[in-house]
Amino acid sequence: MLDIALRTINDPDSVSQTDIDAAHAQGWSDHDIFDASAQASNNRAFNYLLRTFNIEKQGVFA
Repeated sequence: MLDIALRTINDPDSVSQTDIDAAHAQGWSDHDIFDASAQASNNRAFNYLLRTFNIEKQGVFA
């Protein structure tokens, strides 16, 4: 699952049906896979936002 989530943000075209099938074989549902990928994507986007406004070590963002 972690591999899929990381590849979602670093190289999304590399995630194949074989990867999804392997996650299913490990017991993950489509919903789980989507949630992990969405969470990774949201975290990446939020990090870009913090960097845009030079927010470092500010309260809850520390």
